[in-house]
Amino acid sequence: MAKVKYKTVDTRTEKGLKEAERLHDQGWLVNHAGFWSIQFYKPESVKKNPSQSTQNDYGWGIIINEYPAERNFYDLQDDGEINEDEEIDWEYLSNSIIKVEANVLGWIRKKFGPAQDEGHDTDDTLIGTIWVESGSEADDIIKDLIEADEPLQDWGLEEERIFFKGIKGYARKIIEVEVVFFK
Repeated sequence: MAKVKYKTVDTRTEKGLKEAERLHDQGWLVNHAGFWSIQFYKPESVKKNPSQSTQNDYGWGIIINEYPAERNFYDLQDDGEINEDEEIDWEYLSNSIIKVEANVLGWIRKKFGPAQDEGHDTDDTLIGTIWVESGSEADDIIKDLIEADEPLQDWGLEEERIFFKGIKGYARKIIEVEVVFFK
């Protein structure tokens, strides 16, 4: 896997904003943006001989649909797991979805390698790009998932623990997560 450089810029000052613009203009990519800082990354160019592998890039998406969440909420009420008088707290659910997306993105980066968050598409799917070494185990897994043309949605206990870290209450029971990869 290629080496990746990271730089974090404090955006509370004009100097920091100019530095962020400079890095962006030099081809640095945004890894994470917070209220007062932006973390950039840039894969280092490594000279390779012709027999060495190259990187493949893939798109990824984290799909969390609110409609099944609403349906699941009412199913839990019908089953007596949630008080019938309780209503969906959409702010709580929205904050929980944001946490789940961040957790899943962290998992993608740890399992497959450098991944860039590119925001939400028109269907509210969080999308981005990932770079993996051609012929690597990560490359093979992603190719198989793309060929199967099905989202990754059957999680093991370890992924379940990672994805829902910090999520409490009914949100953990009603949020459905799918991860898709595409070329």
